[in-house]
Amino acid sequence: MPWLRETSWRQGKLLPRESLHELSAVALEENADMAIAISHDCDITNDNIEAEPSVEFVLVKTIETIDGHKEHGKNPRQLHIKATSGSDATVALELKATQKITINKIDLARHEPDNAIALDSQNVDILRDWLAARYKRQALPDSLNERLRPVTNFISKRVKNITGVILGFWIDYRPRDEELPPDQPYELMMYIIYTIHDPSLGKLAIQLAKDLRDNFESLMKKTGKAGTIDLRECEAISEEEFTIRDARFNLHYRFEYMSFRTDPAGPTT
Repeated sequence: MPWLRETSWRQGKLLPRESLHELSAVALEENADMAIAISHDCDITNDNIEAEPSVEFVLVKTIETIDGHKEHGKNPRQLHIKATSGSDATVALELKATQKITINKIDLARHEPDNAIALDSQNVDILRDWLAARYKRQALPDSLNERLRPVTNFISKRVKNITGVILGFWIDYRPRDEELPPDQPYELMMYIIYTIHDPSLGKLAIQLAKDLRDNFESLMKKTGKAGTIDLRECEAISEEEFTIRDARFNLHYRFEYMSFRTDPAGPTT
């Protein structure tokens, strides 16, 4: 069956279990429930098979509940995302960045996307951002990472019950991309970005920013010999107020970061 530009396949469309297991031995081995197309729409619809012979997918498993720490692209390795069924029921899905497969277009042409379950446009955008973040997230200096550990531990404990409120943390620091000795502090600016879908919930993010400011000095006492950080700014900002320029000039801090350390070789997380 030929591959046509009029194909119904697009980024974010789901391949049902039966078709998936027929097309992929890996998916069958992983017992995946479905797969989601992640190739760009232009690449999917390209009918030049020599130029674009296949469509890339990420394997998907259905889960009972969404983990807020893996929602909205907060975790670069796993994504929990919501889909809707024909009855408007919500279905929770788990994707792992390492579980990618490619399916030949000629083989895929015999199969249609799942009509019973789909992602809305907002969740397709979340999927795109998550895919991009794996390759563009910032690597911080090791000495800064060490000093931030008490801060990230503090935040992790505080956000367990408000993960649906906070969209992410953006930071700026000085000096950029330099390993400082313990006797020289980094300057840090941190911004907690929260959703506006429920205005009353913004108070929780604002309180978290205040708690961080109030406790920062004591947190720095836990860094041992690693050195300290001079917190210059720590504010909660709504998604409506945080601009594209703000996002460009600050770093999205995802709590799972790569290290600059390459010698000796070792884990990068």
